[in-house]
Amino acid sequence: GLIDEVLLENKNPANKPSHVHVMRWRALKNFEGMAANTEFQNVLRANSAALAVADSAGIYTPVK
Repeated sequence: GLIDEVLLENKNPANKPSHVHVMRWRALKNFEGMAANTEFQNVLRANSAALAVADSAGIYTPVK
C-alpha cells in the first residue's frame, strides 16, 4: 500500500508546474496495481502533461 503522500509547491512561482504531488509506496507491485487501474489510466491520459517532475534541485517545499 501507500506509505505517504505530500503536496509540494514550487519556490519560484514563475516556473511551472506550480505544485507536485509525491506518493511513496511500500512496494513496486502496490504502485503497479494502482497504475493498472482503468480509472487511473483515464486520469493520466487526460493530464499527460503532469506525469513526471524531478526535484533534484530542491525547488519544491511542502505546502502548509
